[in-house]
Amino acid sequence: MPEIVTSAEKIDYIYATLKKNQKKALYGSIFKWSYRIIILGYMYYFFMVSLPNIIDKIPSFSRPWESMNMDEIINNTKIKEMLDTYFLSE
Repeated sequence: MPEIVTSAEKIDYIYATLKKNQKKALYGSIFKWSYRIIILGYMYYFFMVSLPNIIDKIPSFSRPWESMNMDEIINNTKIKEMLDTYFLSE
């Protein structure tokens, strides 16, 4: 036997459903915007604090091959010395 539902019950059900959906949408928006703000804050921190620290730790290499002549370039000991100095040392 079908249940008889009054108009007031239908309206109450629709109102409750709309309130629930509105609450979900509000929480979704709050989560979405807080996530965006956190990501932007992290990007700001990375570019203003972390990246300059990383760049400062990169050693700057002089270019010893610019001051070398062809005889020194051919000499293997000079090349080994450069490798030891610039690439194999810590």
